[in-house]
Amino acid sequence: MTDCFRRMAEIFISIVALVALSPLLAIIALAVYFTSPGGILHHSKRVGKNEKPFTLIKFRSMVAGSDKIGSLAVAHTDSRITSVGRILRITKLDELPQFYNVLVGDLALIGPRADLAHYIEKIPEERRKLILSVKPGLSDWASLANFEQYAVFSQVDDPYTYHLKYIEPIKLALQEYYVRNRSVMMDVHIFMLTALRMVRIKLGLPKQVQTIIEDTKRTISEQSH
Repeated sequence: MTDCFRRMAEIFISIVALVALSPLLAIIALAVYFTSPGGILHHSKRVGKNEKPFTLIKFRSMVAGSDKIGSLAVAHTDSRITSVGRILRITKLDELPQFYNVLVGDLALIGPRADLAHYIEKIPEERRKLILSVKPGLSDWASLANFEQYAVFSQVDDPYTYHLKYIEPIKLALQEYYVRNRSVMMDVHIFMLTALRMVRIKLGLPKQVQTIIEDTKRTISEQSH
């Protein structure tokens, strides 16, 4: 019953979002089209529930073919990002087309963020199966904790290594916590915090989530010495 309710809510919200945001989507599409050669949308192969691959769509924010050159971890200062793409990434507007992924059932509104196979393959099997036992989503606790990760990447010499060493452990710990404790109320909480963060209103994360972040950071620090 809970999964049925979630799916009905996802279909309703994604349809409303796509219709309500259609003028904005059209403006962004035109801006991408006229300011950089290449397609309007970026299609990325991701790993979904039970390790089933699917195609994630975003507005293209980087030069055409950027996935074949440079690092997988992208900083705000990355030269591959287009002028419009920089704005889209900072505001997260490049992710709006993912409501279509929600509508067709590739994504949930809330769930562990869908990742590239390159990163998924590095997760130990037992942990990987747990995290991928639910449908990936537009947002989760890890997304909120790392909302400014692209800006952070701009402050380090090697964004890819930094991602693997500092961001990935926190992300996996929070995704594991979400899967083990997910509920409709938790989903609503994450959805509301994400919506507020999109309009630059930052509220604190729950105490348990913050504790997981601090404990994981402490473990990373201990392993580094």
